[in-house]
Amino acid sequence: MIVRAIENIDKLNRQLKKILKSHDVNKTTFFAMGSDYNVRLMMDYFDQYSTKFEAKLDNNKKLQGNMLANIPIMSPEKALIPFKPNAFVLIFSPRYYAQMKTQLEGLGYMENENFVSIQDFRVLEDKSSLVKRSIWKVRRGERIYYSLKKKYGFDVHIFIARGGTGDSYLNGLFLDSYAKKKKIENYVVAGDARGLLPVLALFGINNVKILSTKEVEELQQYYMFFYVEDITHLFPWKHTLYLNRCRAKMRSPFTFIETYIYYTYCNMVSLEDAAKPVFARLSNEIIERCKKKGIEKQKTVIAAPFANTVNYLPIWFWNRVFSGLRERGYKVLVNIDETRDINPFMDTESIFFDYKELEAVLKYAGFFLALRSGLCEITSSVDCSQVILYPERQEPLNLDIHRVDVEFSGLKELSRNRKLVEISSKAILGKDNLETVDDYDLFHKYDSLISRILENYPVVNSTEC
Repeated sequence: MIVRAIENIDKLNRQLKKILKSHDVNKTTFFAMGSDYNVRLMMDYFDQYSTKFEAKLDNNKKLQGNMLANIPIMSPEKALIPFKPNAFVLIFSPRYYAQMKTQLEGLGYMENENFVSIQDFRVLEDKSSLVKRSIWKVRRGERIYYSLKKKYGFDVHIFIARGGTGDSYLNGLFLDSYAKKKKIENYVVAGDARGLLPVLALFGINNVKILSTKEVEELQQYYMFFYVEDITHLFPWKHTLYLNRCRAKMRSPFTFIETYIYYTYCNMVSLEDAAKPVFARLSNEIIERCKKKGIEKQKTVIAAPFANTVNYLPIWFWNRVFSGLRERGYKVLVNIDETRDINPFMDTESIFFDYKELEAVLKYAGFFLALRSGLCEITSSVDCSQVILYPERQEPLNLDIHRVDVEFSGLKELSRNRKLVEISSKAILGKDNLETVDDYDLFHKYDSLISRILENYPVVNSTEC
């Protein structure tokens, strides 16, 4: 069934190509009639030639005035009266073609000269919408694939990158080494991974194409359907197989890094192959900006209290931690981009800086405190005092959820930083952890965690009043 559908879309594309070749697209105003799905198929093909329909013609008054993608929906009378000699209507509606033909002829338009019937591809009309949408995604993915080839060279290898900031960083560590071992000389990283462009720039990887989530999914559909050899998917946890690989990748005694290298790079790279990120130097300009933000040299804790894979600790919890740090003589700043998010913390200012400046700012500040997140992968290479918080490992081990415990996701494999302290606590729950905890018991766990954090910060002399 799917093969038949593919063949019919090829036939459709050949017919549309013939129509475009027989018309001066700069002087012809194209209109479309048919179901939304059929019109979208034609729009998709036209897009490849930078040609668009003026409108979709529809007799349904409830739809008139709306938009289909980026074209308006209009009545045939409104669009075609008075007579437009340069108009050409493509009718992709085998079931209603006779009525549409009569209607257009009544407006003075002639078959084959002013309008044409697109062939009857009944397999597309009769099969489930799921199959139709999948085939459509495959074809759109093919278009994205060839657009990347056209821009970066037809010898280019395409790496699809998804996931979070930490995934972008891990790919920066290993991607170039992997490409060399595979004898890939020209490659582009394309995807919707968070922080993809600035994080890969730390490793000198500049051939990066940011795609929307929709575009990445279409490229994935094309890759998976045809198993394209010059595409490699760099985020295999849930996007390349319907099997939940967590059941394999999260078993003891393996770690996150070991399984990432295995599933993403087929064990062709190791930690010895990891590239080193290149950060900005601690320049006078950065020092001056640090001072303006209130950072006291070697007496400031920069905190990152949010993470995508760990449930947030309560605001009052962090307010108590920050208050305790100030009592010990530290300045506290929280990592929040206030152009996007609100700072909810009491008496604590925010700071936000580029990844490239991260090492310089943290070295100047001296201290970093965070819930385990993808940002911690990047900070792991910075030589400063760091305290990273983890949920405890669940027992019995639940292989259906993402593990963030220190045994699996600890940073000491990546970091040579002797000042790195990793703390596990039952007060911290993974995002997928549905475990319920008694409020009284949880409060005491929070209280214990606060004490364990603060014991890593000896009293210092503060210049604050």
